Amino acid sequence: MKINLTRFRSRTHKYSISGVSWYPNDSGLFITSSLDHTVKVWDTNSLEEACAFQIDSKVYAHSVSASGVVACGAEYPQIRLCDLRTGGSTHHLVAHRGQVFALQWSPRNEYILSSGGMDGTIRLWDIRRAAGCLASLDQHNSGELLGAMNTGHTGACNGLQFTSDGIHLISLGHDERIRVWDLVNGRNTLVGYPPIIRNRFMRNMNPCITDIRSVETPLIFVPSDDGYLLEFQLFEGALVKKAFGVNGRLTSVTGRVGEEEIYTGASDGNILRWRTPPPLGLMIEQVMQPSKNVLKDIYEMSTNQETRFA
Repeated sequence: MKINLTRFRSRTHKYSISGVSWYPNDSGLFITSSLDHTVKVWDTNSLEEACAFQIDSKVYAHSVSASGVVACGAEYPQIRLCDLRTGGSTHHLVAHRGQVFALQWSPRNEYILSSGGMDGTIRLWDIRRAAGCLASLDQHNSGELLGAMNTGHTGACNGLQFTSDGIHLISLGHDERIRVWDLVNGRNTLVGYPPIIRNRFMRNMNPCITDIRSVETPLIFVPSDDGYLLEFQLFEGALVKKAFGVNGRLTSVTGRVGEEEIYTGASDGNILRWRTPPPLGLMIEQVMQPSKNVLKDIYEMSTNQETRFA
């Protein structure tokens, strides 16, 4: 199928795109956020803009809930919630002190949102509550759910990802640490990962996690500023593989549901596809340079079947 790229580019963002995600219930829509102060919703079939939200600040991250609420993390410390059904903004969540770099909705409860920011805090929200913030996770396990001194990282938190069962939350920070949080009790599980990740840029960098319900040993994939893709055992912290990707920075990673492959984005503009034959899970075996075939695969996958990226 031929794609009219000229028409598509005429309505694109003015500045860098900070995030791309599918609408969870329908692959006919996808959402992008940008440093141009907007979040845009696109029609997958026509590649035309369906609607846009003006955020009035650089947008560093967004996340879409199953009910169609887009949480937007921006340069100002408030999290803005936008409703895809009405095209309007519902309300703001206020607690962070500085930019908000990471947002993820819980797979167990469509009203529970996690956020990470420049202030190093990791917060859990129930958007139905007037007070909003349920907890601020503490790396030192102080036991105070909303302690004023609680921090998830020593430095900004710029990456978050729930496990597929929603019981654990994984965070990345500018202290170059990976932390695994038990959300049953809100505690840092103190999993010891080797200190080899490089993470210093003011941008969102969510990890990719295999479905813990379908594999014996869950894995986590983390893009690093030095161009490597790092693969660890999720709950043990052991390094499985350190694979070189590009001479610049790897900036993003996501998995293709139902397939043994993941995709990474890089600072040089390339998209890399990492594949491995089953039954080894998502252990990296080869790297493919980006081509028209990769983009064609993504486009056909989105238009012919329902697809969700983790």
